Amino acid sequence: MDDNRIVTGFVVGLGYTKPYLSPFEEFQRYKMHPEVRKFLEGGRRLSYGARAIAAVGLMSLPKLVFPGGALVGNEAGFSTLRASRVLTAQSKRARWERRRPSMRFKRDASATNWIRILKHAQSNHEMLKPASECRKIDYPKPDGKLTFDRLSSVFLSYTNHDDNQPAHLTLKDPAVPTNVNLRHYAGSESRYCPAGVYEFVETGDGHERLVINAQNCVHCKTCDIKLPTQNIVWVPPEGGGGPNCTDM
Repeated sequence: MDDNRIVTGFVVGLGYTKPYLSPFEEFQRYKMHPEVRKFLEGGRRLSYGARAIAAVGLMSLPKLVFPGGALVGNEAGFSTLRASRVLTAQSKRARWERRRPSMRFKRDASATNWIRILKHAQSNHEMLKPASECRKIDYPKPDGKLTFDRLSSVFLSYTNHDDNQPAHLTLKDPAVPTNVNLRHYAGSESRYCPAGVYEFVETGDGHERLVINAQNCVHCKTCDIKLPTQNIVWVPPEGGGGPNCTDM
């Protein structure tokens, strides 16, 4: 990467509660901050991408080793991990187990002490409040120089899926998007998706329906994590399709 190229990133915790919040729009607003803007003004947008990352603390780490393999890096939930020496998978597991928050107690008078790992009280998809309890967020329109719309950004992710492949995004119940998500959460999937995959459109009879633009999907997996009803089924697409952010 040459010295004149800047990678700008923005992280939104998916435990947010406001259904009107749009992580993509928050990123655009972030770039308008004077301390960020001064580095980006006069530049040219080259690439775009989005991804859900595991960065939720020691108490959420999975079991790190299993017969024949181990989880490392982002797959294991390590945002950053610096080691002063090479560690075996078993020693890594022991190190992280010692650092996890835990509580010890006895199951009964004869049982030995054992460890129960603390867990989050709620999952990310359980955190959204009803739209009736929240104010709408008025995001500024993109200026095309420093801030941009989602679809032109997705174009620069070089995403491609074969038109004739089976859909990799499906619904468990087609009625849920309008009957539940749109009615109670103002169609939050139309905002939390950073690629404009989920879109509510008018049907002509005064109603709306959900359209899934799977071709836009940048494989961030946010829909699989954040949707309150857990009604979306995300599977890897056939043929190796997806984003190809060559400049990132």
